[in-house]
Order: sequence, then structure tokens, then C-alpha cells
Amino acid sequence: MKVKLLTLILFVTSIQQSMNAQTVYYTQNFSGGTQPAGWLNDSLGFPSSHVWEFNNPFSRVITGAGFDANFAIFDSDENLTDDNFADNGSLTTEAINLSAANGQLFLLIDQQYRALGGPASGGSAYKIEMSTNNGTTWNTLVYDSLDLGYPTAILTSYDISAAAGNAAVKIKFTYTGDYDWWWAIDNIKIQNQTDPCAGVTLAGDINADSLIICNNGAVNLTFTPDASADNLPFQWTISTDGINYTPIAGATSFTYNTLVNVTSYFSVIISCGIDSVEIAPLQITVNPTSGCYCYPQSPVCGGTDFITNVSLNTLTNSSNCDTLNLISGYSFYPSSFVTTAIKGGLTYTMSVTTNTSNIISAWIDYNRNNVYEATEWYQIAATSVANVASTLSITVPGNAVPGPTGMRVRSRGTGSPNGSGDACTDFFSGESEDYEILILDSITGLNNMNQLKNITIYPNLTSGVITVDMGQTVENAQLSVVDVTGKQVEHLKLNATQVQTIDLTNLSDGIYYVSITTANEVVSNKIVIRK
Repeated sequence: MKVKLLTLILFVTSIQQSMNAQTVYYTQNFSGGTQPAGWLNDSLGFPSSHVWEFNNPFSRVITGAGFDANFAIFDSDENLTDDNFADNGSLTTEAINLSAANGQLFLLIDQQYRALGGPASGGSAYKIEMSTNNGTTWNTLVYDSLDLGYPTAILTSYDISAAAGNAAVKIKFTYTGDYDWWWAIDNIKIQNQTDPCAGVTLAGDINADSLIICNNGAVNLTFTPDASADNLPFQWTISTDGINYTPIAGATSFTYNTLVNVTSYFSVIISCGIDSVEIAPLQITVNPTSGCYCYPQSPVCGGTDFITNVSLNTLTNSSNCDTLNLISGYSFYPSSFVTTAIKGGLTYTMSVTTNTSNIISAWIDYNRNNVYEATEWYQIAATSVANVASTLSITVPGNAVPGPTGMRVRSRGTGSPNGSGDACTDFFSGESEDYEILILDSITGLNNMNQLKNITIYPNLTSGVITVDMGQTVENAQLSVVDVTGKQVEHLKLNATQVQTIDLTNLSDGIYYVSITTANEVVSNKIVIRK
């Protein structure tokens, strides 16, 4: 493309809905779906099909500002059709009589320009020009190649006070591109008004009803803009790595409600013309095990009917009826303590040892819905032999949902029920142990837990000081602590060292969830503070 990109500092602002008193001198909203009378549509020497259109032939869904079904658009993409011709075209208004206008004058336009590259890389650019002498000479109002009003269209304003008092004013819109995206305009208006963005602060806060949720749990987010920006357009965005954000289609309201199945970051882009600001993101952590499953109770460990060893694949955990989480006859072993990864479609051997003859069951939450269902149940032994491992071959379903999930193992005195529906039943004998394990994709074997797979946070029961062992040196890791209500009570950046000590003695006694996050991973662990 033979276009030199000009860098201009321009007055381009989005408009608050409340306007001061004004006189409107010209309007055009393309309501007829055809080229307005007196306007010029010029393909600039290229094929005559490369012109502005008014019936949205490729069905672009443009929301925001005042866009409706009828608008003007130059669509270089043409529904993924590359005709190997440069896509250049100008749309020029009729002569507009502004001889009666005086003082400060503004051109208002609803716009969406979706960029691709820019002239220097063979991409597109848009230019708006003004003539006060019926098109004999032109002055540039804006010439740029950056997104404007994408993904949410905005209402923009250009100072054209120089046109006041002239009887033959024209505005020209020129698109230059080569199989790029599009530029759409609507609701053109010329009027007197004051600066619509004077005193506007592009700022705000994002809040959620909970910062830590269970897998596929609901989260309700709220965006509160600065009072001066109440009427400015904005767009919710989402990221799973905290770096790359994607606009959420149709999410332009102050509240956004959604289900989350992976730790995500939510932000808002608020715009004022060519200026836009990304509001500080809010992290919603998905904790697939801690606090998400029912807590079954058994008697306080009394020396019989308890689990002494659980083994599955690379997991081997020997225990003595610990009650790490202050619940009778119940232990939780998170991923930072012991874990394993199993792959959909493969067969593994599970073994469980108890210190007396027991009936033993196990559940693995294959669909990661935070419920141990009857279809996820295994009977390891109906009558185990004391201190002898009971084994069972299990095949992981090929459709098991990849990611961290829960596994529950329960023992109970023989002759008592411990069946498929007893994952949450309170027992009068035996013990329950919960584990966090990892399900790998049956095809790719991916688990998305590479840097943090060896992390250790200890002790689980602490007076307030914990040690974080990353297993390796990890850059830009962050630690957050959330209480049982979902309120974040601590957040800090970790040093790029393998082992470090974190002081949480300022927190009250209780159960907390500690999350370690890098650019694309998160590992959560439950701790109990008891002083």
C-alpha cells in the first residue's frame, strides 16, 4: 500500500448522552439503506465494486453508540474474500450550508473502525477530511490505522469550528486497505456544543461477589466507573493468562454474570474517542477441590477402621487418620502435598490399605462438576484384609474433563453401607480422605500445570507463617489469600526464588485458600490458621 501514515493529535471524543443546549445544522443516519442523494461514492480508480455500501451486505453485527440496521460501511474483508485488488474508496457528503453557524462547531459520528496492521505493513487506514469550498481544497481531521470503536462502536466528535459561516462545506471519508477489515459510520451530525469530555476521568472499579469459586461456578461482576464517566461506552474483556484479553460479545452493561471453569481475569475497556483505558483486572480463581465438595464426617480417629495408604499411578500417600482440616475423621491432601496425573482412556491400578477389615469406596470427579456421582464410584473392597493393600484396575473415561479435580476415598466397618451414593453420608466408623489430582486430555495429554506442578505450601496447619517452595525459580509469580467467604485478605508478588517464607500472622484463626499464580497457571491450597 502506497500510503504514508500521518501522526496527528486530534480532538476525538466520545459523547456523553446528556448534551448542553445546541443547534443542529445537519444530520444523516442512512435510514433508507441506500446512498444519500447528493453524496459521492468514489472507488478511486479501483474496481467499481470497491465502494461504500449501505445495506450491510456481509451482516456485520455492530453494537454500541447509536448504530441500527442501516449505516454506511466499507467492508474490505468481504466475508473472507480476497480479490487481490486494493480496497480503496471515498464517500463524500453533499455540500452543507453552514453560513448561519458561528462559534464552536462539532462534527459528531458514530463509528467502528476495525484495524488490521496499518499502511506500513500493508494494512488499512481511515481518513476524514473537510472542505469549506465545495471540495476544491481539503483539510485532514484524522488519518489513523488504530482500532476505533471496536469491538463496541462509539460516538466521536471532531472540532470543525473553521467551517462555521461557510455555505459549501463537505466531509469526505476515505478507506484504504487490501483485504483487511472494515469501517462503519452512522448518525452523522453537525452542531454547536461544548467539549463533551471536559473533566471526564477514564477510571473505575471492578468487583465480584466472590474471588474464589468452584469449577463451573457462577460469578457476578460489577463495573463502577468514575462519576464523570457514567455515560461513556465500555466493553468487558476476559483473559485466562492475565496478559491477552478478548472482548466478551455483548458485555457492555455495568454488571456481567457468567460461569467460570478456569481461573480467569476480567477487565473493562472504557473509551472516550481515541482515548481508552483498561481498568485494573480482577482475578477470579477456580478452586476445583477445597471447599467445593461436601464434607462427610466420621468418628474422631480412634485407632481402627482408618486408611493407612492410598496409591494411584505416581501418588503414594501413607497416613494415620490425620484431621488436617478440623473435621472429624476427614483429611484433605491438596495438590501441593501429594498428587498424580491420570489420562483419559488409560487404565491404572488403585490400591487402598486400612488397619482393620473394612469396606472401601473411591470416587473421582471425572466431569469436574464438584459432585461425587454414582457413575464416578469404585468399590475397592467389600471386605479388606487388615494392613494388606486392596487393589482395583480403573479405566479413566475418554470423555473425562481435563484439569485438576477431586478424588475421595472412604473406609467403613464391614457390614455397613459404603456404596455409590455414600460419598457425602456421615459414617459412624471409618475415615474419609480427599485428594486433588489432575486429569490429562485423552488426545493431547496436556495439563496446563508445568511451572507449578512441584509447588509445596506448608504447613497446612499453621500459627500464621507458611513456607512456599516453588520447586524451581519462577518469574512474576503472585500469591493471594482468600477466606471462606471469598474475600481476598492478602495479595503480594513473590520473589524469583525457589523457597520463601510468608507471614500471615495478621489473619484471624480459620480456613484460608492460598493461590499461586503465574502468567498462565494457578495452583490453590487450603491452610488452617490456629494460634
